[in-house]
Amino acid sequence: MIPSNTDSHNQAKEQPVPGPVVTHVSNLSNQLTKGDDLKSDFALVDMITDISNEAGVDPQMAINIAKCESGLRQFNNDGEVVRGKVNPADVGVFQINETFHLKSSRNRGYDIHTTEGNIGYAMYLIKRQGTVPWNYSKNCWVNKA
Repeated sequence: MIPSNTDSHNQAKEQPVPGPVVTHVSNLSNQLTKGDDLKSDFALVDMITDISNEAGVDPQMAINIAKCESGLRQFNNDGEVVRGKVNPADVGVFQINETFHLKSSRNRGYDIHTTEGNIGYAMYLIKRQGTVPWNYSKNCWVNKA
């Protein structure tokens, strides 16, 4: 994930988006805990779809980004948060960069080390910056059906 310098410049112009509490997917979030295997892919796709729809983000685009960024995984087989191969500061299903976004995500009530928080903060970023934070992987996810 490429860092963005626009976050601090856009704070005064922010429009409201759904907050970090997404009650209708709480049961899915409980299912997607450390150590889950590939059987959770469907639950994760459902969670991304629900949170994307609530945020007004194209769910198929979000799913495609997550597939390219993490292979639809929040946790690895050892139960640890998936980290980027190129940059280990990139974490979770949407590979949110801790160096540039950890403080901002926490200030907004998102825990990017959890499945729901990672997806929620990704939707926050998409609403603010579009897909710019994922330009590095764009060739993988753009124009995918």
